[in-house]
Amino acid sequence: MGGYLVFFGHTPISWKSSKQCTIARSSIEAEYKALADDIAEVIWLQYLLSDLHISPSSAPTIWCDNLSATYLSANLIFHSHTKHIKVDYHFVCDRVAKKEIQIRFISS
Repeated sequence: MGGYLVFFGHTPISWKSSKQCTIARSSIEAEYKALADDIAEVIWLQYLLSDLHISPSSAPTIWCDNLSATYLSANLIFHSHTKHIKVDYHFVCDRVAKKEIQIRFISS
């Protein structure tokens, strides 16, 4: 089971809750794929807000309850453990490196 809730300020503006649609070899992979889905939604919302001439004051923060996935988003140091993850999910690292998105850990 996975999901996300997107806030703009203190107001929720988008959410999703669903069963995991792919098979993951590890919890890191599952959480990292979920981060990629979350970031894709946030990017789409940023484009929508931009079209409405609304600009956020800071980069969006995504809270993740998997510490390894949080570390992976900032640095692909686990390469030997994650080389099977599709390249299209590594846009997470690109967005973090460009400081367009912040990934923070939150315990669950």
